[in-house]
Amino acid sequence: MKVTTAPSAGPVRKCRGEADVGFKGFSERFATDVAANAEARTIEVSLARGPFKKLQNQWKMRADGAGSTLIDFYIDYEFRNPVLALLARANTDLAVNRIMKAFKDEAERRYGAKAV
Repeated sequence: MKVTTAPSAGPVRKCRGEADVGFKGFSERFATDVAANAEARTIEVSLARGPFKKLQNQWKMRADGAGSTLIDFYIDYEFRNPVLALLARANTDLAVNRIMKAFKDEAERRYGAKAV
C-alpha cells in the first residue's frame, strides 16, 4: 500500500491511498482519496481510480461511555469486471472481516490498546 498525504489546514487531513485488491488469482490496483476529520471523528473514502464502477466508504467513531470506541462502518462498491463482481458478492463477509482486521491491527500498532 502506498499513501500520499496532502498538506492540510484545520481538522481534515487528506491523502491518496493506493492498494491491490485480489482474490483467487484475480488482482487489481486501485487508488482512493481519503479525508479524515479529527473533530467529527470520521473517515470518508472515495474512488480516485481503479477497477470499481463506484466505491464509497465511511467510518464513524464514537465513544461508548465505558472508555472504548464504537466504529460504524459503511461501504458501497461495484466492480466493473463481472468476474470480480461475482467473487466480491460471494465473499462480502470475508472482505469486510479483512478490512476490519487491518483497521484493528493498525489501531493496536499505533495506540497499543487491544481492539475487540
